Amino acid sequence: MNFSYQREVIPNLEFSELTLDKTESVGVYINFETPLILPIPVFSRDSSVVIFDFGDRKIKQFFEGGERTIDPLGDGPNKIQGQIIEGVGLSSNHDELFIASNSTIRKFDFKTNSFNEEIEDSFENCDSFDAMFYEIFYKVSGKDSVIISQNGNPCFPLKELGNSFDPNDLSQKNFVRIKSINNKNYDYSLKFPSNLSLDKAYERFKFHFTYNEVNDRYYVMFNPLKYLYEYKFNFSKSKFILTNLFDLDLPRSNQEIEYIIKNNFGSSEISKALDYNFELQFIKSSENYVFILYQPSKDIIYDDPNEAPFSSHYFISIMDLSTEELKTYSIDYNEFQFLGALQDQVWLYDILNSNESGKTQIKVVSVDELTSIK
Repeated sequence: MNFSYQREVIPNLEFSELTLDKTESVGVYINFETPLILPIPVFSRDSSVVIFDFGDRKIKQFFEGGERTIDPLGDGPNKIQGQIIEGVGLSSNHDELFIASNSTIRKFDFKTNSFNEEIEDSFENCDSFDAMFYEIFYKVSGKDSVIISQNGNPCFPLKELGNSFDPNDLSQKNFVRIKSINNKNYDYSLKFPSNLSLDKAYERFKFHFTYNEVNDRYYVMFNPLKYLYEYKFNFSKSKFILTNLFDLDLPRSNQEIEYIIKNNFGSSEISKALDYNFELQFIKSSENYVFILYQPSKDIIYDDPNEAPFSSHYFISIMDLSTEELKTYSIDYNEFQFLGALQDQVWLYDILNSNESGKTQIKVVSVDELTSIK
């Protein structure tokens, strides 16, 4: 792997808290009559919104004038195989929706309202600790079509809390699977860079993967590492090519974080809170931006997880790919949930107003509006 592209991104040293009051005058609200539980959205190409609802484990498609529900776990010969543990992979292609469990990818046809009998791809069943978020992308190049997928995380067996992985094992694990639609013998996987040293290999080790349609690049991060990888998929060579490597110094010990730590700790523990108490949740990329979301966690270095610093907030870092500027915001996870981005619009799930109204209220704010909030 060529590391000559590596760049160090200098972040903002101060960040502001994003609250409901600050977003009151910006953006617009999109209301869904259906109450949803922690929705994960995918924006399909027909301008509808497709969401996997944690509440009833069904897939909801919302479009102008109506909605449709898909039950991938329901009875019937065409139901998807495998487990959908905490999430589902979705990718759209006009009237068809590719749906991934932890072992199978199948195509759902909206015209027939059923799964196709043919299985698009299958892989070894993965019941890993963090098999909770799947990313799949349907790509067409010339006469070939491929499905690029991440089936959860590296499928390590669950170990007791406190144990670490041997970093040397990671280079043998496949993180991304490429399956050709036309060439059944073609199969390729992206492995962890073997020449990147790991000084922190946690049980909660996570791989995160996203695609930007505008610049045709894939962005990869590995929790808890701070590197952001940029790849381009080369169809002729049938492999990923590293096009950039960003060294992100994300918000850590230099920040004033006492206001979000619920308990009082010594200065040494507070300085470690953002180092150890926040882990990468997922990344998204749209237009000229990469969105990086960090969530609170209980770190395994504490014998008693209840002694670990705890925060009621999470962090979203927005990287401008054109300027390589990084801006970070803290968000109370009882107020907002970051859902993703479509073009230059950020989608925020308004938890407070949704709970009060019994509906699902999503705040849509432009990136320019969001980054201008003080």
